[in-house]
Amino acid sequence: MFIKYSGFWVVFTILFCIGSFPINPVLAVDELPFQGEFDGLESRLFEREQQAETVFLGVLDGDGTLQEKARASLGMAIIHLRYRRLDDAEALLTDVRIGGGGWQTELDACWWLGVLNIHRKRTVEAMENFQAGFNLARFHGSEREAPFRIAIKRVVDIVTGQFGKYTPRKLDVKFREEFGSPLRLFWNSDNRLVILGKKGQAGMVALGSEGRSWMPLTVKEIDTLGMDTDGTCLFLTGSQIYREKGKVPVSINVKRRKFSGVTWTTPGEYWVLNRKTPSIDRLSADGKLLTSISKFKIDSDDLIVADTVGGTWFLSNKLGQLIYFNSAGKEGGHHSLEQTSWSISKPRDLDIDPMGFVYILDIDENRLIVLYPDGSYAGRLNLKQIISGILAPSSVAIDEEGRIYVNDRKRNTVYSFE
Repeated sequence: MFIKYSGFWVVFTILFCIGSFPINPVLAVDELPFQGEFDGLESRLFEREQQAETVFLGVLDGDGTLQEKARASLGMAIIHLRYRRLDDAEALLTDVRIGGGGWQTELDACWWLGVLNIHRKRTVEAMENFQAGFNLARFHGSEREAPFRIAIKRVVDIVTGQFGKYTPRKLDVKFREEFGSPLRLFWNSDNRLVILGKKGQAGMVALGSEGRSWMPLTVKEIDTLGMDTDGTCLFLTGSQIYREKGKVPVSINVKRRKFSGVTWTTPGEYWVLNRKTPSIDRLSADGKLLTSISKFKIDSDDLIVADTVGGTWFLSNKLGQLIYFNSAGKEGGHHSLEQTSWSISKPRDLDIDPMGFVYILDIDENRLIVLYPDGSYAGRLNLKQIISGILAPSSVAIDEEGRIYVNDRKRNTVYSFE
């Protein structure tokens, strides 16, 4: 989005993490350090990356304030990270962290340096970055302390191999009889957990009240669903797609397909698993086919999920592989589900945390296998050790601060732990 100001166009700087640490790329214009009057307009990262990069470079080469230049450098660094230009991203983030652009900008730099080091499997450096961010957030009394605290614990677990020391919390969700037991969990960026029941109905739980607020959604007979970065739900019902924000579902006009999975990659674009073709299709928000990958057979229990920096993971049960695609849809790596250090016989669900760690739910062993962003093994979480008496987990979801949610469909319950 562009706004005219003082005779030139300004694209708003990227603020991923003001107020929270969602991986959701949202531009919060009302908190930007640029001078001038703003109308509260919000836009999205990656919609106009080339234009954004041009403007960021213009700010860096111009006469802007130190704070403006720091935010522009942060925006450039995140674009570099998205396209795996890690050296360029690290150089910019390091400069931002020590450059005096304000404590909130320094906090952002600490977070993204930590994420970058996780992608490089440099756990000691990542720990230093997250610890610095935690100390800074605590000093300023910021609510953004939580994601740093969770990130530190996760990295310590991976370094020490001591997964399992968690205190689970049971969500006080009273499922209605017509809803059935909770089968799938999805995190909504609007601070809601979306739960899909066995009878094809879904509802949202407001987590601020520990799950006591329940809002059924209007679309029925849902096969699967996904989330946009603004909290919009995307429902797949056989051969139809619906978008719903609030309680107004909007049908997306698509040619007949047989869907089994969906994930948003950038705002307005998403990948779907199409069993009819079969293919992995990238669609626009209005259902237009943008890209199609037709080399894989698609089963109903295959999974697809977007990562923190624009890539997508596809879990193929038929092939027994986890396959990575970059932001352009090109394959970036294949990982067998039968590794020497770990193996999964019955993968049921898949999600990514804000740092980029990949979590695969193995229902045969009641555990979560944790992988680095490059697909290599990081550790495992034994759910029976964490949640006493858990019987039948079938889904995992991770919120934008890093908390993990799992269900128990036999007990009709949902648990969280961090």
